[in-house]
Amino acid sequence: MNSDVHESGPEALAEIIKGETYDLALLDYKMAGMDRRELAMKIQEFRSYRELPMILLSSIGSLLDEYISKYFAQILSKPIKPAALHSAMLSMVDQRQK
Repeated sequence: MNSDVHESGPEALAEIIKGETYDLALLDYKMAGMDRRELAMKIQEFRSYRELPMILLSSIGSLLDEYISKYFAQILSKPIKPAALHSAMLSMVDQRQK
């Protein structure tokens, strides 16, 4: 599994615009330059990413308002346990490949 790390929402979006392909997106609750909802919405504007599984990483606990459940397949609370992150990522990629 390959990964890219971006310092801000606009930087991540620029990679998608350039044509990079991804099987999964991990978005932090607080990002520079663009909030998580705006980035999720912009990602899903691309036809090839409408079904992209996205996981929200948050230190705020359960944030189950409507937009979060609309855009994010899972929410992981910080501090994130490596085993939980690994499990969530595998689950999302497996579901997408079916």
